[in-house]
Amino acid sequence: MRTSIVSYITLLLVVGGMQARAQTLLEPAPLSWYATAQLADHDFEIVVVGSAPGLTGVGPYQFKLGRWLTPRWAVEMGYSAYHFLDERTAYGTTIAGEPTSRYSYAEAWVKALPVLLRRRLTRQVEHRIQFDGLAGLTVVHYRDKLKAVSEVNQQVVLNNSWGDRVTNSYLTFGPAVSYRFGRHFEAALDVSLTKNLRAIDRTFSTQQLNSTFGFQRGWNLGLRYRFDVKKKQ
Repeated sequence: MRTSIVSYITLLLVVGGMQARAQTLLEPAPLSWYATAQLADHDFEIVVVGSAPGLTGVGPYQFKLGRWLTPRWAVEMGYSAYHFLDERTAYGTTIAGEPTSRYSYAEAWVKALPVLLRRRLTRQVEHRIQFDGLAGLTVVHYRDKLKAVSEVNQQVVLNNSWGDRVTNSYLTFGPAVSYRFGRHFEAALDVSLTKNLRAIDRTFSTQQLNSTFGFQRGWNLGLRYRFDVKKKQ
């Protein structure tokens, strides 16, 4: 009889422990802010009115600030930028022996601002490895400046300068995976596809811009820090 009672109590403890463990696994994570610093490599198709579409890269870093709205839904905003500068001067002579020079200057600035929703796909939200889905909009501001000056015998024979400034918007989506190795830190990998919402000549894009059905690929890899700011009671 005593053995039966002991066995019954043991069974209750085991079942209760399993239930508590399941509740722990399924317990929602606290609503919290998080910040992410990642290596990044993204390509965007840029459309400037009156010009053929071009391809610009953004990297090598991206920073994000996000907020978990529920245990499975978060919203985040990122920032990445790229700056390119090429300045050259070449010297020579004409057939008549007069000295010549040609100065060229090219500079470009690119800023990308993704605003994304993050959906947690893993069933148990407290597992170390988590899979997410990302979807949203990326706004890219592009600006360039070019200049060419030619001289013959120290006399300017060509002096041209021009530039473009444009803002394009892109549909952005893709998968993500993270690994939690501490209370606050996670390793995070995001993969994305982007598509310019403006009309683009797809024949030109496919042949010249290395796109697949109008989509460009990108990725981020780095660390995420969760602040664990709990909701006030």
